[in-house]
Amino acid sequence: MDSSTGLQARRARLVLAAIVVAVAALLVAGGFAAATLMRNDAKGGPQAGASPSASTPVPTGGTTTDSPMTPERAQKISLRKPTGHQNGVAIGFPGSPSGGISAAVYFWEEFAWLDDEKAAQQLTAVVSKDAPGYVDKQVSEIRKMREALGLAPSGGLPADVSFTTAVHAARGRR
Repeated sequence: MDSSTGLQARRARLVLAAIVVAVAALLVAGGFAAATLMRNDAKGGPQAGASPSASTPVPTGGTTTDSPMTPERAQKISLRKPTGHQNGVAIGFPGSPSGGISAAVYFWEEFAWLDDEKAAQQLTAVVSKDAPGYVDKQVSEIRKMREALGLAPSGGLPADVSFTTAVHAARGRR
């Protein structure tokens, strides 16, 4: 392998690592926002369930003004299981706060971050009709990210590339 190809491969790996860190930060922030909705679930306590990536409960809870909230200090909950999948998105969650956070966690873990066609299908399934252009904008961002990684602007991932997203904690605020 010549040095130019080696540098391009190294740069692509570094860019991918940076993107993974940024995506993880976004996932945690979104999960924290949704967790508050589950805290006072009017439909009863948490049900047994597992996220697509782990069977451990997702930490949630509020904060006090004198001490920071950490996953270790938070009230633990279990995710609700979906009843099926439609258009690449998990469906069938209860219409409750815990069902809402479960749907958000499943969505973030199953989202096609680097496959523009699959992401367009998933986003079309969940984005409001009152947000024209949002799906196209997000698909455009995915295509820019693919190009930054040295991939073709459109399509799936090469066979030798693996990408996994896992939500480890969620916290909501009122």
